[in-house]
Parts: sequence; C-alpha cells; structure tokens
Amino acid sequence: MLLGGVFSGYFYGLDGLKNTALVYSFLYTGEHLSDFYFRKMNGNFYLYGFLGFGILYKLALWLNKHPDFIVALYNCSDMLNK
Repeated sequence: MLLGGVFSGYFYGLDGLKNTALVYSFLYTGEHLSDFYFRKMNGNFYLYGFLGFGILYKLALWLNKHPDFIVALYNCSDMLNK
C-alpha cells in the first residue's frame, strides 16, 4: 500500500503523496527492524540507540538542506489543479 502511494506520487507528480508515503515507509521499516533486533538478536541496546540517534541526526541535517520535502507534505495545491 505504501509503495503504491510512492509510485502513484511519482507517476502523477503528487509530491505530497510521494513524500508522505516515503515518510511512513521509513517509519514502518524502522519499527519492524527494531522489533527484529530486540526479539531475535538480543543485542546491545546502547549500540542500537547510538545508531538510531546517528541516523536521526543525519536525517535532520538532510531535512535542513531540503525544506521543500517538508513543505510538500502539507501542500495540496498540486491536487487542486488537476
């Protein structure tokens, strides 16, 4: 369903749909990876936390350089014009 939203966003040029589907795809994938890690691996919680915060830091830096990604999440003008 999420991949359908991403492909529809790319195909029809709906940036808001594409970006929203990408955000929820990353959240879904991260939740399932953490579930796998804590249930199957029985690994070090500190390592998982450090890597998670490192990824969030890099994501925040990327979003700071690309604010149009966030704006497209809330912009519905492309849907109104079609």
